[in-house]
Amino acid sequence: MQSMRQRMICFSLLLVSAAGSKAQESKLTDTFKKESIDRINELVNDNYVFPDIARSTGEHVMKQLKEGKFDADTTPFLFAASLTRSCNQ
Repeated sequence: MQSMRQRMICFSLLLVSAAGSKAQESKLTDTFKKESIDRINELVNDNYVFPDIARSTGEHVMKQLKEGKFDADTTPFLFAASLTRSCNQ
């Protein structure tokens, strides 16, 4: 499970940092957050050795997105930190 968390952290940081300076200049959109989580889930489901853990982690993060857990995250840093915490739960 720790390896899964490490991969999710790496993927989330990579995707969020890919937003670059443009995302830092303006508030992160809900669309950006959903697309980032969708892409993280896709990568983990395609590459993680335990499909059931990958699937359940993806479902957990998507549920948190729908519940508004990431609504207060207005910068890539805050969003990445929240994703990291979410994956570690």
